[in-house]
Formats: sequence, structure tokens, C-alpha cells
Amino acid sequence: MKHSNPNLQEQINNMDQYNLTDYMKLQGYTPTFENHEITVFAIRKNHSREIIITINNELNRLESVMEYANGNILDLASLIFDVKPDQILADPATYHLDTLVFRGEPRTPCNS
Repeated sequence: MKHSNPNLQEQINNMDQYNLTDYMKLQGYTPTFENHEITVFAIRKNHSREIIITINNELNRLESVMEYANGNILDLASLIFDVKPDQILADPATYHLDTLVFRGEPRTPCNS
């Protein structure tokens, strides 16, 4: 996801350093499967069918999630909260991204 606004791109790059698996756990989701390569979550949104989210721990990217073949943390938050990335960047606290920022923990591969 590249933007012409350098400040916006900097925000995106800063958020991309945080671990997607940690973000899912902060949202209250429990992995259905976890090893050093991938972490899998099954979520149900708005009483619809279950969505399987697979996170590649080495790349810190979503895999095999419908339209998000190689998504980042903004794509993940967009999927969970049904909002566009620009809305998330405008108010990261609403989407709990501030929790990752204040923890000050850059992404690390899963050590399970």
C-alpha cells in the first residue's frame, strides 16, 4: 500500500513494524493454530460465515484471506473493523493500534 502523501506513508510504514499476531491477540482473538511459520485465526463478523486469517510470521503478512493475499496491519484492522485504512490512520486509538505503538514492541517472529 503506497500513498503519495509522505506523512501518510510514514504512518503506514511505522505501523507495519508491529506484529500482526500480537495485534489479533490484543483484539481478543485466540489462534486456532500456531507455529514458527504461521498463525491461524478463525473470526466471525456480524454473524456471517467464519473468516480464516492466516498470518505468515516470518513476513508479518496476511495470507490466504480472500482479497488480502499479502496484507499488512492496516489491511488486518480494515478486515476486522470493516473500515478503510484512511479511517484507521485518522484515529488509530479507536482500532487499538495505539496499544501496539505504546508497547513499543516491533514485530518479531512467533517463537511457539
